[in-house]
Amino acid sequence: ALYPRPPPCMDGGTCQQVVSARQEQRYGGHAVAAEAETDAEGAAVLMVPFFVPLVLQVHHELLMEPQERQLVANEPYTSLAFVAETVVQIWQVEKAKELIIYCSSPRVARSLHGCAGFLPFPTLQDQGGEPRHGYIPFQGQLQFESGDVLQANAQGCIRWSRDPLLEAELVTLPGWCSAHISREAARNYATGRLVEVCRLAVPVVQVQLTARCCGAPIPDVQIYMDGERCGGSGVLGSCVPCGVKCGDHSAQAMHPLVLPDGISAPLRIDSAATVGVQLEFPLERLHFVCVSRPGACSDVGSTAELYLVGGDLAQWRCSQNAPGLDAEVWRWDGQLCGVAGEPPIEVKAGVVDWDRNGQSSWVTPSEVCSFAKSLSLPISSHGPWQVTLHPLGKQGECTVVQLACLALSATPALWLGQLSVLPVARSVSPVACAVPCPRVSVQMRCCSHGYRGLPIAVDGVR
Repeated sequence: ALYPRPPPCMDGGTCQQVVSARQEQRYGGHAVAAEAETDAEGAAVLMVPFFVPLVLQVHHELLMEPQERQLVANEPYTSLAFVAETVVQIWQVEKAKELIIYCSSPRVARSLHGCAGFLPFPTLQDQGGEPRHGYIPFQGQLQFESGDVLQANAQGCIRWSRDPLLEAELVTLPGWCSAHISREAARNYATGRLVEVCRLAVPVVQVQLTARCCGAPIPDVQIYMDGERCGGSGVLGSCVPCGVKCGDHSAQAMHPLVLPDGISAPLRIDSAATVGVQLEFPLERLHFVCVSRPGACSDVGSTAELYLVGGDLAQWRCSQNAPGLDAEVWRWDGQLCGVAGEPPIEVKAGVVDWDRNGQSSWVTPSEVCSFAKSLSLPISSHGPWQVTLHPLGKQGECTVVQLACLALSATPALWLGQLSVLPVARSVSPVACAVPCPRVSVQMRCCSHGYRGLPIAVDGVR
């Protein structure tokens, strides 16, 4: 009799291996002389003839690679021991935005699966006695510190000469962020229970809304991914992390400047690496409008104010600080010539087409927003209404960022200048103004007191 007795499993469980003995070819071919299965103690008894060279084979489809040894039974009760590999069965289940990895020992998991054998894992019951749903065999790898990996088979099993959970460092799966193996799970998975190994997170996308003119981050933006809110950019316009699975998605930025539809962009995630996505605020959503008193006409001496309005014009007309509903309002046509050495930016029907003007997102060496700097010299392109008064000096902060901050309390608007009906039409050149000896009075709006020490320049000449 042969006693092939594998050492007890580390988890104290059982595994039924098929043990067979066949004669060597010179003693009658490969006919199987005896065959048996190991019992609960891991032992099997085979009745074989004495003094016949035999090849003893031990194997298990799931738990053990085929092993064989040559043997000649010269005395009764000959024993032979085989060492089986360590096998870990790993499962995965997706919940919310994470993939939970569980493990168990298939040597002792028969009590979980039932006495019928290794049944599909979804038939198992949880601690409350309810059937488990969504559990599938692990489809990833265990990665070692050296970079070597162990791949799970179709049943989610990993078989190795040593304990893979104690030796490996990471659990990896394409499309998910890697995670470290819980050492507690490595010590306790052989108890016959399901043990959580780790949780794999979905890839992270950093989304930010920036101004197209200079790339400045826009504050207080709400970021959505596939319609689900991910967070706000805060007062600094920081990137908002969004966890998404691999595949096609839609990123959306919401702000009072871009209501009601916001700014959306499609994106595709192909790996677990963190990626950054910049959504650009288009300058075409800003409006250049002129406002004059009710009943104003094109008579010499009439004045109007030029504003840059962000957001919805109808909402701006209804806001608290907007001109009265009976005021004359029209869209401005002109050029923005504040950037020396650069072609003027055309504004038609109150809208600037940044791309059509050949502009790009760039910052001057002095780190001044190019669009903000161009607003310092607006010039009307045609008609009797010409810009006769405008702020002087460089604009430091991005104009879009200024409007975004103002939009939190009301529909924002920035004053760009004053228009007057001139007696002689002038060209777009800032040096062609025909008004002689201008007299300018600057007063405080709150109390009408004069503003002392304010430099005045006419067509750039102080």
